[in-house]
Amino acid sequence: HAVHAGYADGAQQPADGRRDQTDKQRHQHRDRHRGTGHHPGFGFSPQSSAHDLAGLELYLEAFVEMLELTDYDVCGSSMGGALALSHTLRVPEQVRRLVLVGTYGIQPGMAMHPWNAFWVRLPWVVDFARFAALNPFFVSFSLSSMLNKAPFDGDLVMQVREAALNTPALDTFNDFQRHELDWWSNKTDLSPHLGRISQQTLLIQGSADLILSVSDAQRATQL
Repeated sequence: HAVHAGYADGAQQPADGRRDQTDKQRHQHRDRHRGTGHHPGFGFSPQSSAHDLAGLELYLEAFVEMLELTDYDVCGSSMGGALALSHTLRVPEQVRRLVLVGTYGIQPGMAMHPWNAFWVRLPWVVDFARFAALNPFFVSFSLSSMLNKAPFDGDLVMQVREAALNTPALDTFNDFQRHELDWWSNKTDLSPHLGRISQQTLLIQGSADLILSVSDAQRATQL
């Protein structure tokens, strides 16, 4: 089961890359055959009040129950990493292995934390992001600024732009950020509980990520 990250992750294509399908068909195909679903308010999933980690935990448990999973692997990226970790801690008897990619939830705070906490609370920030997404250059610039000028191909940029303009994901992810970012720290820091994780775990963190640091991932491996 894969647990996705913030709004841009909803733009990614399924692994089979079937471009002859509509976006909705690809989403449904992915849900049925890969155990991957968009969180409420992302992709084609309807919005709900589950915009904080506690609400998403309930959603994920219901999703797992719907698929009747009892012995499964979980992969989570960024926001989804915290959800995967929390889920594993809640139902350790069900999770077989764990993969965390650039995960949130293992650090007390983010890079430039007070500025990020201030930025996500600006009343016009979502409208500004949606306006900027009209221009593919600004989408590419935004992605590069978060990932230390890493290159992005035009296809990915256009998919992220599509997600920003035509889904409620920007609003949903902004609500999540407002819930999770206190002024000086993250509300969710699962690092004190990492010693309870007995499952085989793969932790992946890129050095180009300017938001979630390699040092946090290295520290987590020692806990």
